[in-house]
Amino acid sequence: MAFRPPPLPLLLALAGCAREPEPTPAAKITVPPAVTPAAVKRAAVTPPPAVTPPAATPPAGTPPAGTPAAGTPAAGTTSDEHHRLHPGEGTLAITLPAQIATQHAATVTLTLTAGPGFRVNADFPIRLALVPPPGLAIAKPALTRADAVASDDNHVVLAPELVVSEPGSYAVTGRFKFALCQRGVCLSKDEPIAIELTAR
Repeated sequence: MAFRPPPLPLLLALAGCAREPEPTPAAKITVPPAVTPAAVKRAAVTPPPAVTPPAATPPAGTPPAGTPAAGTPAAGTTSDEHHRLHPGEGTLAITLPAQIATQHAATVTLTLTAGPGFRVNADFPIRLALVPPPGLAIAKPALTRADAVASDDNHVVLAPELVVSEPGSYAVTGRFKFALCQRGVCLSKDEPIAIELTAR
């Protein structure tokens, strides 16, 4: 029996079955970039800005800041200056003996004279308080109106006595309190006292 080749279509079909399938290309995988600290910092949430509350409005009639309270001395003055004896209100004179001998009593005279239009307040408790240094004694360091040598509407004279134990220079300090009046207005005074003397 003679060999008969198979028909052409059958050969083509067999050839197609025998061909190996081509491999499918692998899918491309995209790797995301690594996260850096700078990126994290940029992504951080920024806090909202602080809100400043509006300034409180002071009540009506409140003086501006820095304004001195009523009754406070003006700038550049002190309460002590307010109670000092000023020119025109009167004068305070201190008279020393011509010579002061040791171990002998010496009298110092303080004379308060009211200025024109002023008078010495007769009801105010006048007081002279003296502080002696070492080596000097004062017979009565605190004097009042009752100790005055003379006292009226225009003058007050006080005369403390002192004794120095040794020759040398001495400084007596103190305060003199009194009041002067003018047209019904009285001013209390607190005058510092400084007495410098030399004993031989």
